[in-house]
Amino acid sequence: GSIYLEYQKRLIELAETQYQAFLQKLIPNSNNILGVRSPAIKKLAKELSKDNWREYFELSKDVYYEETLLQGAVIGLLKEDIETVLDEARRYIPKISNWALCDSFCSGLKITKPHKERVWEFVVDYVNSNEPYEIRFAVVMMLFYYIDDEYTTEILGLIEQISIDDYYVKMAAAWAVS
Repeated sequence: GSIYLEYQKRLIELAETQYQAFLQKLIPNSNNILGVRSPAIKKLAKELSKDNWREYFELSKDVYYEETLLQGAVIGLLKEDIETVLDEARRYIPKISNWALCDSFCSGLKITKPHKERVWEFVVDYVNSNEPYEIRFAVVMMLFYYIDDEYTTEILGLIEQISIDDYYVKMAAAWAVS
């Protein structure tokens, strides 16, 4: 079988019915939640990041919420150069369809810290998107990594320019401003 089917099978085996019900209430716009807990996703991501992750990404059908979540976690763990990581992020961001995929992806992008300026250039491009979750990605990244003397004024200016009327964008913006 393929690496994709192998990891899909493992995710299905890790699913918990009660946790699935909990997540379905918590995460709107999420289809096909299995109910796999974060530590299990992180453990699989660690394995996959050392395995043939490129093949997995190519083959993935994103049938389950956790498959998309797993890819985001793997991108955050890649021991690749910053441009490779940003290329993978660029491919991943359009798959973000809810706040949970967005925020967990952002929190995992620790490579931002040693590459603040380069990642900032990357993130700022998404502020002017027409896609709510692309904008939320930008705002959450700013919130997680850029609230400091150097960036705060610019962040406030960028957030002021956001005109999209979307609850999850507004919540991230309000969270960042506060």
